[in-house]
Amino acid sequence: WKGKADIINHDEQLIIDLKTTSDIEKFRWSASKFNYDSQAYIYRHLFGYDMLFIAIDKNTHQIGLFDCSPKFYKSGKEKVEKASEIFDLFYKNEDFDQSIGVAVRVDKFADSSIDMYVRCFSKTNSWNEWLKVKENLALSIKQIVETNKASFAFPSQSIYVEKK
Repeated sequence: WKGKADIINHDEQLIIDLKTTSDIEKFRWSASKFNYDSQAYIYRHLFGYDMLFIAIDKNTHQIGLFDCSPKFYKSGKEKVEKASEIFDLFYKNEDFDQSIGVAVRVDKFADSSIDMYVRCFSKTNSWNEWLKVKENLALSIKQIVETNKASFAFPSQSIYVEKK
């Protein structure tokens, strides 16, 4: 990991990060929404100090000081672990040939789905082995999605019957 802290106070053993917010009263909620918990966990890991956010309200110019609770660090750690799991699935998987390249991207926002583009090349020339690799990849993606409290939309049709 790499990190660039706004302020490192070695005397107080503190990392200080400056943020702006549209509502100082909702900063704690925004901190989770914008993954500041992940940032706090990573910076604490990198620098070995606790983290303090100084938030400035863009409208009222109020300043708030927000320290990080153990629960906040734990939430960040869990998010980082999940992200690492996803990274490892595609970039450290022995079934795929990394020299050709691996890509995982949002392809498009369709009518009722978010279409993902996944490009990876298996190392095998065996059709049966390739089917196994493909199946494992699909099941791993499904597990990651469901572990993160999301689900897949499956095609469906609605039929409306009129009474006469």
